[in-house]
Amino acid sequence: MYLWSDDEKIDILTDRIFVGNPVTNTILDHNSSTCTLIKDVADKTDWHPLKYIYDGGWKNNHPLDDGKTYKWKEEDVEKEIGAEWEAE
Repeated sequence: MYLWSDDEKIDILTDRIFVGNPVTNTILDHNSSTCTLIKDVADKTDWHPLKYIYDGGWKNNHPLDDGKTYKWKEEDVEKEIGAEWEAE
């Protein structure tokens, strides 16, 4: 999941996504058959690609219905690695 402001130009093509005008980012692991562009999404100040999903509103992206309690654990947010939901 990616999160950009609504004024960012996003071109979703059949084989890639271009971001920006001029293009500042090219995404090769998603395309017009694997993603949906949703506009007017409220900004999430602690957003991280793995922490939330968006389904008409922000929801925690952790395992459900397994009887465990989960806590978000961040080790290196700047590099976007080492962040995950961890069972307590």
